[in-house]
Amino acid sequence: MQRFSIAPITDPGKPIREKIDHLNKPKGSLGMLEDLAFDICRIQQTLSPTLRHPCHLLLGADHGIEREGVSVSPRAVTWQQMVNFTRDGGGVNMFCRQHGFELMLIDMGVDYDLTVYPAILNRKIARGTRNFIYGPAMTPAQFKQAIDTGASLVDDCRNKGCNILCIGEMGVGNTSPSSIWTSIFGDIPLAECIGAGAGLDGAGVCHKHDVLQRAMASA
Repeated sequence: MQRFSIAPITDPGKPIREKIDHLNKPKGSLGMLEDLAFDICRIQQTLSPTLRHPCHLLLGADHGIEREGVSVSPRAVTWQQMVNFTRDGGGVNMFCRQHGFELMLIDMGVDYDLTVYPAILNRKIARGTRNFIYGPAMTPAQFKQAIDTGASLVDDCRNKGCNILCIGEMGVGNTSPSSIWTSIFGDIPLAECIGAGAGLDGAGVCHKHDVLQRAMASA
């Protein structure tokens, strides 16, 4: 019986690093771009990664916590921006066009009827979440529906031949739930997770912190 021995792989990333280092450039001269190239090679498990039909999912929804004045903009800006994206008027439009990404606009929960805009996929779960300072923002069923919808959208992209995907969102008040999730999952003091968002002044940031602190205390 013939025996085979397999040499252990001490550094699976070594061939990738060697290729990057031996390109026609000073070693390390591209900085973070070299780290990004390394990661993409590892993800695709090849020395010559390719982007096939790249897609960007932009999910729009309103946040009930906006009612507490935690954002400098009113919620109407959410639907207005979603419509603006259909007219190629946003920064995301420019970046997707520049890099060849298909932009998909999805209404997950905008507090407005966007069905008259065929460029926006209607996946609306509700017209915004509830104000989580007074209770859960979503029901368990709504949460599951959101996750299942996201998975289905990713499958749709994959069926188009997509092998690289990025995800963004649009929704006034979005940095408030983001701050809370960052604090909880990162075990970081809430005050360190809160910023000015779209342009709050100092008093506005303090008010935002007070609202979110009360929401967490009542959860």
